[in-house]
Amino acid sequence: MMTSSSSHLRRRADVYVSIATALFSVLMLSSIAFKGWGPQDAGTLGNAANGVLEGGLPHVDFKDVYPGLQAYFHGAFFALFRSSIWTLRIAWLVVVGLTAGSLYFVVRDVTSRAVGALAAFGAVSVAFVFYPVSMPTWWNVMFAAASLAMIQRGFKLERPVYMAVAGLLTGVSLLVKPTAVLVAIPSFLWVLSRTKPRPAGSLEVSATVGAVVIGWVVSRSLSPSSVLLVLIPVLTCIVWIWVSRAPREASIRGSLSEGNPPAYYGAGVLLPAFSCALYYALVGELPALIQGWVVSPSERWDVGSVDIPIAVSGLLFLGLAALGLWSLQRRYGDWVASLVFVAGVGFLGIAFWLWFPTILIFAALWLPLVISVSGLVRTRSEEGGDFTVLVVSVGVVFAAVQIPLWSGVYTAYTLPLLAAGAVLIWRRQARLVTVLVVCAGMMLVMQANRDLLYQARPTAEAIQWVELEPNRGGIRIPVWHAHYNDLTQRVSAISGGSAVYAGPDAPEVVFLAEVPGAGFGPWEALDPDWSPEEVVALAGAGVPVIVNHNPSYSMAIPRPQLQEIYDALPLSESFGDFELRWRDSASSEP
Repeated sequence: MMTSSSSHLRRRADVYVSIATALFSVLMLSSIAFKGWGPQDAGTLGNAANGVLEGGLPHVDFKDVYPGLQAYFHGAFFALFRSSIWTLRIAWLVVVGLTAGSLYFVVRDVTSRAVGALAAFGAVSVAFVFYPVSMPTWWNVMFAAASLAMIQRGFKLERPVYMAVAGLLTGVSLLVKPTAVLVAIPSFLWVLSRTKPRPAGSLEVSATVGAVVIGWVVSRSLSPSSVLLVLIPVLTCIVWIWVSRAPREASIRGSLSEGNPPAYYGAGVLLPAFSCALYYALVGELPALIQGWVVSPSERWDVGSVDIPIAVSGLLFLGLAALGLWSLQRRYGDWVASLVFVAGVGFLGIAFWLWFPTILIFAALWLPLVISVSGLVRTRSEEGGDFTVLVVSVGVVFAAVQIPLWSGVYTAYTLPLLAAGAVLIWRRQARLVTVLVVCAGMMLVMQANRDLLYQARPTAEAIQWVELEPNRGGIRIPVWHAHYNDLTQRVSAISGGSAVYAGPDAPEVVFLAEVPGAGFGPWEALDPDWSPEEVVALAGAGVPVIVNHNPSYSMAIPRPQLQEIYDALPLSESFGDFELRWRDSASSEP
């Protein structure tokens, strides 16, 4: 039996290894952290952070497409360093380190320290390498990993207060991006299912509500096959939690019967949102908060939805693969599970390498489905499998974050939690799983360092980079975006520090040029006040206009309104897809 002293030394050693894992992950990924970008994402995050630094309140003094807490996080980094895209990458590296350190504790109980550290590093490297930007979804992943570690610790030490900490972390994550609900629902169900006593039918009612909420979320995608492909693994996990609700003494190391852990967790989740809503109500701006939390995400969903024409045969393939895996595992044992897992990882790697969209989608959905079904089979009969139910269910349900965009970047968000879940499921082959994940991660990092990987897309030829020269730059960008250097320099010179309009969908221009934006949010499609006529009115008032002729989501300014802008602002220069228009000839000298 482990003494208190030895247990304390073991926990201290694990803390040291966790810190070392975090630092090593940051060191390895820092090699790719300061090159590549998504211009609109950079501008959206940077302008929101600046709005907070200037004393603004999200959704009241400036428009934010996210709930708002990410603006405060990034604003804190700006205050520590400087307002720049470089600083946003520092924030991203911090998220990388915290995720790796948390995932170490998630997998530690089924591995040695060395294997656990490598598994955590592999889980972050295989995913974060695809998009080195401090996106709110990466913060969701980090908070999810930390929350899982807290739940595990409370479960082992028989201290339900850790459930409150876990809930608080998830609640904070909800204020960063609403997709954290995909972490909150399976976590709450798991805590509820492991608690005795509890009201009769409470788990069944909660599971039904959770399934309805997730179903409503994914039902807004345009493709019925996409809905089914996401709901199958989600419902599998919810049923999994439900059928395993009676804990087996052999697999329970602690008791969650003391206190009221589900209430602790639920209160932790709700407290941040309630506190934020109370503050907005006290300052009389609750309607603005509702607009930012509910209306804007709904509109963003509608704007970003991408229909994926997946044939019914693809759905049948997924179902047959799951059933085949189930039956083979039950009959032949671990080696078949290992073989199928290796095939799944290889399938995913080929998808990213070849970048056939249909293959990628199959891989993105097939992997969580196989992992969830495998976990359902294996953890029902293995000692120590109870925590695996939690990690895998959170990972698989969080895979619904891919709805509605279905891009390589959104697939990458799902990989850290799925990788950790795979290590837990195949704990007897933890070294094999870890080697596979680490090799995949290192291969991708090397490809990125060879400039053959860009935003989850392999490239046939090495990317050529240029420095993003403005003070708010500090990173390297692809040569095809080199016009941003000249554009932002001219905007700064022509505006003289006064407001300009850049759009549609061009928040990065005003951020890099360090000038105020004229009136609209980062995506015009999400701003009910925006119309081409409003831009014409700004031009008529002499406000310089930077026209984006190729917006990502919003409609381009129609030709009749463009002509009115040209008439009002006769001077022009072109920079890639952008056209700068102004009327003050005194500012026209380069």
